[in-house]
Amino acid sequence: MRHLIPLRVRSDSLSAMLLSMVALGVGAFTLLGYSANAPQIKEHFDLTETGVGAIAAFGYLGAMSASRLGGSAADRRGPRFVIAVGLIVLASGAVTAAMAPSIALFYVGVMISGLGYGTLNPATTVLSNPVTARHRGLMMSLKQSGVPLGGVAAGAAIPTLGVLVGWRLALIAPVLASLSMAMFMLAQRSPAPRRGGARPTVFGHDRRLARWRCCPRVLVRSC
Repeated sequence: MRHLIPLRVRSDSLSAMLLSMVALGVGAFTLLGYSANAPQIKEHFDLTETGVGAIAAFGYLGAMSASRLGGSAADRRGPRFVIAVGLIVLASGAVTAAMAPSIALFYVGVMISGLGYGTLNPATTVLSNPVTARHRGLMMSLKQSGVPLGGVAAGAAIPTLGVLVGWRLALIAPVLASLSMAMFMLAQRSPAPRRGGARPTVFGHDRRLARWRCCPRVLVRSC
């Protein structure tokens, strides 16, 4: 039997999804901004084609390394806090890369940004996860659309800024975007934790997840 989702739950879920989508978009805008200015960076550091490819490799290596930690931290501290911290780390990595005197330090900055980006996906998944399973797939797909949206923004804006002010100063745009979004997330009031310390996870509340694993029919009926 299907149950209608209360209007308040719909509104909360929609707001959380939009926040998650924007946060992911800002993260992608920052991380993909390096590759968007790859021609200028290649010329500045005299990179080979392999060196250019390493820009994305170091970024996603950092993201892969921080992903599990980001999910665990979101369960303990709440997704809004973890998203804000991730965005601040992203910005610090961009500042490091922009001021790097050598290609080695530039790669370090890119990897630091990757560490921040790696915390965003699990934390935004927790934040945008609706109370009911009925619209979970839709919310997750809309939230994830922030990644290509950020990539489009990076491809459109960062190279133009690089031509106008140079690739180093062009990184100011993602730094400001990341810090602004981080401050906004910190200003949001996180929902109070449930009694007993239980917090929402990627699949909903822990008790619900255990019940779904034991009784798959419950999951089917709740959809």
